[in-house]
Amino acid sequence: MGSLKKESAELCFVTLALGAPYRLMALRLSEDLRRYAPGKQLVVATDLPAEFYGRENVRAFAHARVGLFSCINDKRCAISFALENHAKTALFLDADTRIHQALPPEVEVKAPLMTIYAPNLADQMEKYLSKRDRTVVIQAAQLFGVEPRRTLFVWDNLFAVTCDCGREKVFFGTWFVLTSFFDFQGVSITDGYCMALAAAVTGWTPLEDGLQKFEKARSHAGASECRASPLLIRALTRMTTWRRWKSFRRKTLRKLQA
Repeated sequence: MGSLKKESAELCFVTLALGAPYRLMALRLSEDLRRYAPGKQLVVATDLPAEFYGRENVRAFAHARVGLFSCINDKRCAISFALENHAKTALFLDADTRIHQALPPEVEVKAPLMTIYAPNLADQMEKYLSKRDRTVVIQAAQLFGVEPRRTLFVWDNLFAVTCDCGREKVFFGTWFVLTSFFDFQGVSITDGYCMALAAAVTGWTPLEDGLQKFEKARSHAGASECRASPLLIRALTRMTTWRRWKSFRRKTLRKLQA
């Protein structure tokens, strides 16, 4: 159950479950999908695949966290794996999602990248990012020749990616480069901004149409935003992250100078 075999399924669901709380939430999500999306598979990128063994509707594979400041951009690894190994369309759900009614059997694919909310990227940055983070995103956009005012943000807890004659590899590759760029700059930029820029580079326009029936059938707890850590744990995490960032920058600079 820990590895995927090649199949021609039209749709699978995907989630990321790193750490015990998120593995537990992903298990609950798998139960919901077993009930409300019978016959569909949930592909889980997780640090402990064994916890999902025996779940007939789950295909869990081992994944070690890549993101330096957070694992949120590791979603690309889960989705890419699902498209390469299991389905033509991968619909991502955050692990803290609950399903409460029957889901459609397939996605009506209207674009390679579909979401439920796609506002203007520049407006989204102005509203939610700090001045420093906005500056770094603008730098990244300039490096790739992307104009934020003509680019759409991607709502990141419910979206679908469909194979597009290999162009999806450009999308995931650009997303990886952007994540590394932001990590190098010492900022944690969430996946919606990375996907927006990567989609623009790929030549995709995110579409906020086609997933409404999935949206109506779910609730999203927002555990990543609500779950608080004790003060000591947060302090130790910050120290560990700072050391990892210093090491990451040194290694990256050595590679660039080689």
